[in-house]
Amino acid sequence: MILIQTILTAAVLLLTTISGFAESKDFTFIQLTDGHMEKGAVYLSSTIAEINKLTPAPEFAVFTGDFANYGTVREFDKYAQIMDGLNYKYYTVLGNHETQNNDVGYYTYQQRYGSPYHSFDHNGIHFVLLNTGVSSTGAGFITAAQLEWLRSDLQKIGTQMPVFLFSHHLPTDRGIGNNVEVYQVIKDYNIRAWFTGHLHATRHFIWNGIHVLVTKDTLTCGYRIIQVKGDKVFTYNKEVDKPESPDKVVIGLYTKKSAPEYELISPGYQVDTATSITCAVKFSTLTLTAVKASLRAKVDRDTTYTLVYSTITQLWQQNIPVIQGNHTLIIQMVLTEKTTFYSGNVVSTGTIGYIWEKSYNFTVGDNAVAWKYATGDMVISAPVVENGNVYCGSADGTMYCLSASTGGVKWKYATNGIISGDPVIYKDKLIFGSHDGNVYVLDKTAGALYWKYTSTVPVYSTPVVAESKDGDFNNTRIVVAHGNGLIAGLSFTDGTVLWRYNTKYAVSICPAYNRENGTVYFGGWDGYTRGISVSTGGVVWSRRIYRGMWGAPGSNSPVIDGDKLYLNDIGKVYALTLSSGSTVWSSTVTHSTSKPVIYGDKVIVCSSDNKVQAYDKSTGALLWRVQAKHGIHRAQPVIYNDYLVISTSWGTVHIMNPDTGKIVYNYQLSDYQVTSTPCIMSGKLYIGSSDKNVYAVELDRIMK
Repeated sequence: MILIQTILTAAVLLLTTISGFAESKDFTFIQLTDGHMEKGAVYLSSTIAEINKLTPAPEFAVFTGDFANYGTVREFDKYAQIMDGLNYKYYTVLGNHETQNNDVGYYTYQQRYGSPYHSFDHNGIHFVLLNTGVSSTGAGFITAAQLEWLRSDLQKIGTQMPVFLFSHHLPTDRGIGNNVEVYQVIKDYNIRAWFTGHLHATRHFIWNGIHVLVTKDTLTCGYRIIQVKGDKVFTYNKEVDKPESPDKVVIGLYTKKSAPEYELISPGYQVDTATSITCAVKFSTLTLTAVKASLRAKVDRDTTYTLVYSTITQLWQQNIPVIQGNHTLIIQMVLTEKTTFYSGNVVSTGTIGYIWEKSYNFTVGDNAVAWKYATGDMVISAPVVENGNVYCGSADGTMYCLSASTGGVKWKYATNGIISGDPVIYKDKLIFGSHDGNVYVLDKTAGALYWKYTSTVPVYSTPVVAESKDGDFNNTRIVVAHGNGLIAGLSFTDGTVLWRYNTKYAVSICPAYNRENGTVYFGGWDGYTRGISVSTGGVVWSRRIYRGMWGAPGSNSPVIDGDKLYLNDIGKVYALTLSSGSTVWSSTVTHSTSKPVIYGDKVIVCSSDNKVQAYDKSTGALLWRVQAKHGIHRAQPVIYNDYLVISTSWGTVHIMNPDTGKIVYNYQLSDYQVTSTPCIMSGKLYIGSSDKNVYAVELDRIMK
């Protein structure tokens, strides 16, 4: 009897293992998104009040990001106060507004909710909550560490169990920057739906066989109801005090359409010249009965698709313009198929869009990359080069010392947090901060630790070494800006905290230091710019130059030139006096989130809305403004041999004439996000990328 029971138990376990999951049971849950506390508090409250009255009662809710507007603790408090009014459990996902201009939101989230990515099972369905809000950038991205976690998480459930994914950004190429890598991890699993926000609108389409459902924001009292009934999922959008959406999307839990097959005809894509390629695609028999079908293609993610055919044929061939460098060809087949919608008891037919996407990498012209070194995760930090060594931090938590000539590792030092600030060299030491709350001082030659300063708050910014005017080593300070508004003055000799100054608002930049007057200058998210004495931590002057928080000067680092301080916020660029902070001039700039650079009589500022502009250093008059290929986020422009070098947020390097703004040379580093400021030394451009690599690019192979 015992033997028979054991065999039966083993058989049940085997069947469970083969199926990979328990059978789903009927239930309802809610998705909310984009609440933007605190201005959205009243609308979220109204939404929660209506949800609490729903019948049948939902079992839980998922909020897919941008619940805050600036990522402040106060916004987290307001969000929790309202969401705690739900009659059931809720889960929270990070968005770009909590993380893009400082990491206070990321840190606060971890304190309150734990890991920013996690999963759980409910009634036979696996729920995966992803974090696409990346440190110091508004774009969507999934880090290497999170991808490995996702791979391991899905392996545990098998390929049959239905999976729902949740993230703030859409999984398309302009939503999540490394969506191709993400798809390779999830493609073999039963991903039935991907719930997102970000667009403040309602969308539904099928991407590579996965239903993508974009939900309307709670700023307009919108939310989504999802009902699991048997082997089907019914979902629709709802707004407070308005009728249900007439169309309910129906998703089968265990049925998934296969992709139409197509292949690149050899040679697939042919590089014709240094400015264009020709691509050819051949299709096999389509597996969908299409009402309408089209094919579109583009080179690199942050560009616009070109419609190449409005009806599918067996062959497509098209010439596409490109620039020198490394690119990604993205081909999308868009099919429209008849489907069934349910509105109450009424059944109707409509159409739904299917997007099948493939991508291919290629190089145009001279590659120009002397070497690249792959770290363990994205590289936000800017490299620093000295005496044949390249020093650069990575989101894998490691500071690397690489050979400037070969990219070989000389030493590396591991911390317990992301390194997003830039390293600083002073004499024989290397100084940098980490999200683990420490500032590290290492021997720059061997990588050995001299000392570290430990705080209770992650260090996101770049430390500044404030050398005393008399040159006395004992009077030299390291000044560190914390994301929670704390500024600390440390002894350079041993890291002792000599003073603290708290703005109570985020400061995520590198302060500027003037050795002559012994003052550091920085902006904060409270809109103030301050001068602080490095010897005492006392306030020299404080001026509010910006009303509001979004894009305040706490997002950008100032620059000193002569007796002036130059800095910018999201709407203006300023020249202030060092002595009192009074305004010499201010001029309009749009969406600037990177540090300005001084060139002769010009102040040059980059913007995230694809613009580069120069102002007269004395008067603030606009001298020129040009359009870059992409926006510039965080990365500072640099001067090299009377050229202006710009790295855009999608991997394009522009080499420009700083007197006129004319773009003279272009180079595509990669089709990944870049927020790292380039460093140029001995004819090589060193830069980090979100593709995990540190690059060395030979400029003479571009400038020819």
